[in-house]
Amino acid sequence: EKDIRKRLVSSCVRSIVAHKIPSLEFLQMSRSMQQLSQYAHSANAAGTTESLDGVQGRAEGSGTLWDQDMEQDAIRTLVEDAKVSIALRVLNDYMRWELTTSEADKDAVAQDLCSRNDRLRPQDVHQKHAAVEESLGYILFLAMNHVEAMQLMDCILLVEHIAMVLEQSPDPRVSDNPKMQGTQVLQYFFCLCKHVDELNTEQLLARMEERQVLLKVVRRVLKMHDWSRQSVGLITEGIACLCSQEDFQTSWTAHLPDQEARVSMLEYENVTNSLLTEAESIGDRMEWRRGIRPLLDFYGRVKRGR
Repeated sequence: EKDIRKRLVSSCVRSIVAHKIPSLEFLQMSRSMQQLSQYAHSANAAGTTESLDGVQGRAEGSGTLWDQDMEQDAIRTLVEDAKVSIALRVLNDYMRWELTTSEADKDAVAQDLCSRNDRLRPQDVHQKHAAVEESLGYILFLAMNHVEAMQLMDCILLVEHIAMVLEQSPDPRVSDNPKMQGTQVLQYFFCLCKHVDELNTEQLLARMEERQVLLKVVRRVLKMHDWSRQSVGLITEGIACLCSQEDFQTSWTAHLPDQEARVSMLEYENVTNSLLTEAESIGDRMEWRRGIRPLLDFYGRVKRGR
């Protein structure tokens, strides 16, 4: 059974190809992406596997993708087959089309694709497009949790992707699917900041500064209401990771270039304080406060303006 699953995972990963968007070939990729997402999710949810017990490097969280305490076939295959950057490129190309194409033009595209495949209905086309966005986006998020995947990824494109989606997508609502890109890119931001020290830090920070990614993330979260502590807490931890980075500490004023931007950053302090209050209610305040200490210190620097 395990060998069969590995072969299916490999087949799904091989199907990640930069097809023209929109096209029938791109639509055909949706089923493989849904299957791969399901494999990755089930492995992520399953947790410990006996076959990997006692592997050196896992106990302190410092092991590699190849010695985790859970099955990671989908993500390992994505990395081993060098499909990480291709997957990001496909998702970025699709989102650029999705965000810049009018609803009328999308309907026209659906009708055209249906005319070339009599088994398709217009609603099928829309559903398959959404399935690729959700499934491929989720797979990439799971991959980004591993530095090995991030090191193979075009992280400059990732910065551009995060900025593009935050600029052009509507503000997410609580009822929205959190695996769609309007929300998912905020988790990408966390992963990027978490691993930035092990990537091309100077180049990435320069592009994040150019695209004002920190400010876009902060302002997106400030517009979010009734989101879970886990969701906003993850983003906040990402900002704290960024604030701990030495190069950021010497160039932060370029990331918040004017008074309006700094006011937004200080408004985020209210979000942080709410998270600390919630953490206190479950007896987790001191530990979580230590984890975000660089961000708490950063608020002081912003207030002083230096």
